Amino acid sequence: MKKNDPKINNAKNNVLIIMVDQLRYDCLGFVGKYPVKTPNIDKLAAGGMVFTHAFTTLPTCCPARESFLTGDLAEHIGALWNYDITLPVRSLMPDTETWSKTLSENGYSSAYIGKWHCSPVYDPTFFGFERYYGELDYEKYIESKGFTEHLQSGWKGMCSSIPLEHARTHMLAKEAVQAIRDFEDRENPWLVCLEFPEPHLPCHPSEPFFSQYKPEDAVPWDGYDDDLADKPAMQQKQLENWDLTEYTWKDWAPNVAAYYGIITQMDDAIGNVLKELDVAGTAENTIIVFTSDHGDMCGSHGMLDKHYNMYDDVARVPLIMKLPGAIPENSVSREFVTHTLDVPKTLLEMLDIAPNQNMTGKSFISWFEEAENKDGSIRQEMPAGDFPLSGKDNPSLQPIRDYVVVTYHGAQFGLYCQRMIRTKRYKFVWNPTDTNEFYDLEKDPGELHNCIGFPEYKEEVQKLSETLYTALVEQKDDIVKESWLSWQLTGVRKEITINPTV
Repeated sequence: MKKNDPKINNAKNNVLIIMVDQLRYDCLGFVGKYPVKTPNIDKLAAGGMVFTHAFTTLPTCCPARESFLTGDLAEHIGALWNYDITLPVRSLMPDTETWSKTLSENGYSSAYIGKWHCSPVYDPTFFGFERYYGELDYEKYIESKGFTEHLQSGWKGMCSSIPLEHARTHMLAKEAVQAIRDFEDRENPWLVCLEFPEPHLPCHPSEPFFSQYKPEDAVPWDGYDDDLADKPAMQQKQLENWDLTEYTWKDWAPNVAAYYGIITQMDDAIGNVLKELDVAGTAENTIIVFTSDHGDMCGSHGMLDKHYNMYDDVARVPLIMKLPGAIPENSVSREFVTHTLDVPKTLLEMLDIAPNQNMTGKSFISWFEEAENKDGSIRQEMPAGDFPLSGKDNPSLQPIRDYVVVTYHGAQFGLYCQRMIRTKRYKFVWNPTDTNEFYDLEKDPGELHNCIGFPEYKEEVQKLSETLYTALVEQKDDIVKESWLSWQLTGVRKEITINPTV
């Protein structure tokens, strides 16, 4: 990819966004860490660039999804937690600036298919999409076919009785294929957002995918064997809230196997969509983004879901981008990306469209050119917490971020603020109402040992605390506008003024 390359700075490229829900960054076949099979996503990764250090801004569904659609921080939108649990909170409004509206204004046909979770009142058609097929549409379809399924499993994994061809994964993929076919009859480019609710719990794969993995196939996560000693008390409370205090890996294994199964089932559905691009001859001019809103604990640190912690299990996300002839095949970036902020801004630049004024991310479009110019034989030492990949390393990519900042506000079982800063080696978690956390990811990639009080890390803790404070001020985070809170990070009571954003 050359600068101003017509292949990439091209408003005629199509865009396919595949966003899944609650997929761990390390639970894909090409990562090679766990026995889950994802042949179609693996093929997608081989055809483009894999980002090993992509992180969400806020590891909860609604805030992450609203942030991605706007390219702005969730706090600026007012999306602090999921709007459909506990206390009321803001969500997207029709006058919210989104990049989907921008594409519509630039002549794009567009469809949104699958999980929405960006507003309880306004559906995607209020945000530039002309076509919408959601989860309720699928439920009506199932009822019309006479399928009934009442699994009394709560959050636990079980086999679905719905035949695969009628499963939600495959029906959403079918709708995406139909949208692409309909749009291909038009002269203008298109945007299709395919948003799978999977593999979010409860995991109910259909056959043959439920039986593909046995409980004995499930491999404990790096962070599983954690007694939570010296960790925030809220983490132990999470185990109590979910009644998990007596769980062993034997209890977790069937649910992890179901997690594997629904991932492989989803991969099969994705394959149907990618095949359609090849058949239609559209793959060559379609930008594909594959990612997740956030990760999943799924038994790591003994916890469930994703709340009240800042472990990489939930904060780190998978990210793949592909555009043949522009994004180098089989390439790898190990630099930090905040995906809900940086991907939207990069996408608009790739389409030669000016970014929206509310976007707070950073474009990494230059990486595609830098990666192409690197010798594929170059290898670099893998940073802390990294995973093996066979693609071309590009050790001299110019970072757009030296660290990532992730925020959290609570709400599942009550409010609980957290702010995290992570470099390649260290992670510092500021818990204003609980014990702070510090992890040396080089020595402890599973984040099992909280080193917050260790003398040997005192300088690093102070450095990251001050850097986090500066970052929070820059992004207008209201949590540091009061002196008694800013003092926790800096040791100095500072009075600052932050212009209101919501």
